[in-house]
Parts: sequence; structure tokens; C-alpha cells
Amino acid sequence: MAVNRCTCLDLKFSELKAVAEQRGIGFEELRQLTRCGTGCGLCTAYIIVMLRTGVTDLPVMSPEEYRKALNGYKPNRDKLADKAGDKYHDRGHAASSAPRPTSPTTPPTFTSTAP
Repeated sequence: MAVNRCTCLDLKFSELKAVAEQRGIGFEELRQLTRCGTGCGLCTAYIIVMLRTGVTDLPVMSPEEYRKALNGYKPNRDKLADKAGDKYHDRGHAASSAPRPTSPTTPPTFTSTAP
């Protein structure tokens, strides 16, 4: 199984690669423009690797490979500008404001409210 898109926003890595190459931008600028990686965030490391290598169909990474790919990257959520109306941004999805797990390998914990 290949990872080839930001699933939350249905943005194919091939589309993201074309935009990045056409505009000469890196990950943070691509993220601001397209909002890729702003839903669940799990595609972030894959997009970073895609931009570094040009490969748009990537194998599923192990947790260690994922951490290495991120290389300490932490998104600056304050810089996410509202790009309403931009053809790459206006996909009918909103970024979730729900709390996220502390790392991509740490699943969220849920507490049962059942008696």
C-alpha cells in the first residue's frame, strides 16, 4: 500500500509536488497555501519526504522512519493564513481544532463515560 495523498483534504502528492515546483516553495509555504497536513497531520512526514525526493507514492513508514523524516519539525499553527477562495485551499474541508496526540506514534486515549 502506498501513501500518496493528504487524506483529510484529498490532496494528491503529485498535485502538491507540481504546486511546490511551479512556485518554488518548501513545505511550510505549501502547507500555508494548500493546508496539506493541517487535518490529522499524519501526512506531514510523507509530504516532507516527497518534497525532498520527488517520489509521490511512498511506502508506509515505521514509527522510527516517521520521526526521522520529521527531523524535529513542529508546525507553526500561528502562520496558517486563511486562504479562503484559493483554488488549492477551498476544498470544502476545515482543519480540525480537536486536540491531537503528542506524537504520530502515540494513539489518543479515550475515557469511557459508560457506567
